[in-house]
Amino acid sequence: MQRDAGSGINFQLGYVGSRAIRTTAIQNINAAWPGGGNAGRALYAQYSRISDIKRFTPFNTAQHNGSLTQVTRRFGSSMLGESYRLSRATGYVDDTDGRLTWNWVSMLQRN
Repeated sequence: MQRDAGSGINFQLGYVGSRAIRTTAIQNINAAWPGGGNAGRALYAQYSRISDIKRFTPFNTAQHNGSLTQVTRRFGSSMLGESYRLSRATGYVDDTDGRLTWNWVSMLQRN
């Protein structure tokens, strides 16, 4: 939205938002609880497996909301302005490393 207030003053207000549903995350399905060691791993008791098993799994949503406010004033051939940006992002994984912090099933809601 853009409005001219007269006397060379111009107001601008913008909004941007995005939402991603069921973004993928890398989940270790053979994770142990803190202090559990290898014996605490999910597949240790049945298969004696102590290595990580990672899979891509759909996990929660991510969203971004942002606004930009700008005021400018023209003085002949010059312009003076002020801008303010407010942004908030909520997500459970990022673009580079989609691993979860809490991998064991009873703690998945903490991510």
